[in-house]
Amino acid sequence: MGRVAITYAAVAWFTIEVADTTFSMVGIPDAYGRLVLILLLIGFPIALVLGWIFDVGPAGVERTDSPDTDVAPDARPSRGWALVAVGAAVGAALVWGLPRVTAGVGVKGAEHVASADVIAVLPFRVLGSAQLAYLGEGIVDLVSAKLDGAGEISTVDPRVVIAAMGAGGGASDPASDRTAARRMRAGRFLTGEVVEAGDRIRVTAQLHSTVAADGSTQQATVEGATGEIFELLDHLVAELLASSFEAEGARFQALATVTTHSLEAAKAYLQGEQFARKGLYRDAAAAYDRALAQDSTFALAHYRKSIAADWIDAFTARTDADRAYGFRNQLPPRDQALVTALRLRRHGKIMEAEQAFRALLHQYPDDVEALLQLAELYFHDNPRRGRPIGESVELFERALTLEPHNPISQVHLARIYALHDSIDQLHALAEVLTETAPDAERTLEVMALYGYLAGDTAIQGRVKREIEHRPWYYTFHAVHGVGRFARDPFGAADLVESRPSDDPLLLLLVPNHLVMRGKYSQANAWLDRRRLERNATWDIYRAFLLTSGTMPIDTERMTALLPALAAITPGDLRRTAWLQPYEDITDRLLEFQRDYYRVLILIQLGRADESRALVAALAEQPEFVGTGSFKADALHGIRAETLLQRGDRRGALEALQSMRFEIPHALSYQPMADQSRARFLRGELELELGDPTTGKNFLVGLDEAWSVWDTYHRPLLYRSLGQTAEDQGRAEGAIEYYSRLVRLWRDCDPELVPIREELTEKLRLMIG
Repeated sequence: MGRVAITYAAVAWFTIEVADTTFSMVGIPDAYGRLVLILLLIGFPIALVLGWIFDVGPAGVERTDSPDTDVAPDARPSRGWALVAVGAAVGAALVWGLPRVTAGVGVKGAEHVASADVIAVLPFRVLGSAQLAYLGEGIVDLVSAKLDGAGEISTVDPRVVIAAMGAGGGASDPASDRTAARRMRAGRFLTGEVVEAGDRIRVTAQLHSTVAADGSTQQATVEGATGEIFELLDHLVAELLASSFEAEGARFQALATVTTHSLEAAKAYLQGEQFARKGLYRDAAAAYDRALAQDSTFALAHYRKSIAADWIDAFTARTDADRAYGFRNQLPPRDQALVTALRLRRHGKIMEAEQAFRALLHQYPDDVEALLQLAELYFHDNPRRGRPIGESVELFERALTLEPHNPISQVHLARIYALHDSIDQLHALAEVLTETAPDAERTLEVMALYGYLAGDTAIQGRVKREIEHRPWYYTFHAVHGVGRFARDPFGAADLVESRPSDDPLLLLLVPNHLVMRGKYSQANAWLDRRRLERNATWDIYRAFLLTSGTMPIDTERMTALLPALAAITPGDLRRTAWLQPYEDITDRLLEFQRDYYRVLILIQLGRADESRALVAALAEQPEFVGTGSFKADALHGIRAETLLQRGDRRGALEALQSMRFEIPHALSYQPMADQSRARFLRGELELELGDPTTGKNFLVGLDEAWSVWDTYHRPLLYRSLGQTAEDQGRAEGAIEYYSRLVRLWRDCDPELVPIREELTEKLRLMIG
């Protein structure tokens, strides 16, 4: 019996190897085919062992040994030895097969079903001067763009290919290439090489099948001058497609303009992509600018520059998206859809943008860019709309699965992990980013998040030393991250003090953290200090803070501010702006913002009658292009404030329910656009008079949102959410929110101490 088992193990091993190759050739999904085979191979020896142990024959009839047997009982193999031997056979099948099965299902939602219409462009081997080295990664982007959208053809996202294969010239042998392409669900894959000789270049490519039994390939070769690389690639792609799919050559000539006719523009663009993959968005934006200087019609460069602008607060975020949209006809259908969806979001049409990204992902579920953009939309816009930020997590994680070390996914996930106190996951991301993107400004933010959330003083000290030698914006992102996502205004203040700066964006975070800590008198004193010379932008900020409801009504300061606001001109606001305004923000919009705060102050001072003329003038303003629901929301908010002053809380709720809170994310640097007070009031009034779930979602959104303007409301919303949980008998929720408020107010103003002590006593009784 032992020999049978050992022989079976060898046969099983050989059978699995042969079957694996067969499955690959006929297109059976790796995971499922192997799993069935392994179960069959395991089932036979198990049945054999059971039969031997219980002396049961093939028909289930008990077997009796013949009295005439010539074999003595002691000479027969023992049942124990049979179990060991067959167990070894089963183990061999499991050891070999299960890792391969699990490798086939490791990507969530991905069954490796190859489609002949999907092509994976693998990195080409580049033999030549250093000037061609950029083609190591670049060939994947360039050729994929030229192939994608030709009839029914689509290509595997170049970012997924580069993440899986690297940029060093592909795998070492055709079998490995075929396996890698099949795992990317591609029915075909393209390999090749670029050879430079003097001022000439030869490009050879082979289009392989991952499913054809004969492993047939189509080959094409083109030669020409080095400066003609893009024209050569056009001809190469057209020849391969024409010979493979018997399509008319003219069908593919239009692909020649997919990217750009300029070699220098394409090289600069590819450099920008490399910087973006490292999280160096300022360098990436500069590279895209160089590309556009060579070719102003380069749609992809405009698109990617708009993406980078979000990360560096550039004022061209919307106009770059508009320009990409204007040249979208140069792009394949997939990229046209991306450009269109991004433009919708840049114009504040959030619901339409969401639908567009979702439709794109329905057709291309592995499109990394679409995953990231929809995830960003959920991350930044969901909290503003009373929807959970958690909807973004699965999308970011999916993108990270397809493109490991993607900095956009890593940074956003780090923030969400911090919000949910997932310290181990945050620590893992911080270590990866430190290793893979050490110079990125958001790497320092993630390090700071972990250091202060975990109380790791060594990491805190390292962050402080780093920001001493970095530009001010490294400090801003670290301070903002610790204050917003680690919910630690004390740690944020510690970072601000470690690197004094006169940059207004850093200065604005000082009163932000003081208000969150319940130190209202100190915040007002800080704002009154002479070192902050009065200017138009600071007056607008002061108006926001005084009307936000996060501090007691200050009649004296509000009254004194009214004439200063009335005197502000659009030129004043442009000259003193913390960030350069959008290129298309008009003087009319700046005047609208100024008068909006004048109206709010008058209403909250009980002088609503004086505001009627201003309100009428605001209502008569034409819509502001590209700002979503900015104007409509402002008018609904004013109506809600007026009704609240009259004591009509239900009417105020109805006015607030009319607000859509759809604005371009980049416009949220304006406190008026973010409408944090209106969102807080919506949450409070929903809890009191409307839908409690909606109310909670709006308040939680204020706690979790990226916006710096939402931070001021944390003490109020924690008290409200804690009281709601207590009233509903949810002790755990009450403890969570009351504890957060007590921690924030540990050194609050004297007039707030009784509230803190009352909550502390409640916590003592609840915790026991």
